[in-house]
Amino acid sequence: MDIKTKKIIVMTESSKFKNNCVAGIDLKTGNWVRIVSNDVGIHGALTNEDLTYEDGNMCKVMDVVSVPYIDYVPTAVQTENILLNREYYIEKDREASLDEVLEIHPDELHNYIFGTRYSSVKEEYLEELGIDYSLMLIKVSNLTFTRKQNNYGTIKLKLTFSYNGIEYEDMSVTDPEFYDIKDGAEFREAYIVMSIGTPYNGSCYKFVSKIFLI
Repeated sequence: MDIKTKKIIVMTESSKFKNNCVAGIDLKTGNWVRIVSNDVGIHGALTNEDLTYEDGNMCKVMDVVSVPYIDYVPTAVQTENILLNREYYIEKDREASLDEVLEIHPDELHNYIFGTRYSSVKEEYLEELGIDYSLMLIKVSNLTFTRKQNNYGTIKLKLTFSYNGIEYEDMSVTDPEFYDIKDGAEFREAYIVMSIGTPYNGSCYKFVSKIFLI
């Protein structure tokens, strides 16, 4: 039996329910792909085991990989999803660069990030605007990192930045590589991957899933 595979450049391994949210760029089409599991307990996230190659090494951002998958499993919000086939290993081909990514998927220009300038958006508003994507690669400027306490008393990393002439404040960061960054750290420019989560109490929250400082 033939195994379905898709070759992608891994762009995110962000935090999701203490596991991993993994998305990448399809090497053939330049389109976004999000790899999900059927594990309801972690809301479709991938475990470290899912991301371990047969040789024991871990998949990482900018790896070019062949992903065994069962089928496309789009949702109303996350249209890019494919279901990982856990019977087989993800296989690494080589490593890519951000320049290679930008050749097949240039940074995107939208009026707003997922329809609004806020850190979340109502699910029905996404439908009204006809936004049928949940991942973006964009170039931003004037980045400032801060830590703020949420309603549950947990300190979370936030990012404020400018995009397309608009300032976006306190966007949640789920890129683990920046969790230890100094509070108040500032940077001039970066490419970032923005993603939008599944609906929670009618709203979809926006996340800074990966940051490439330039």
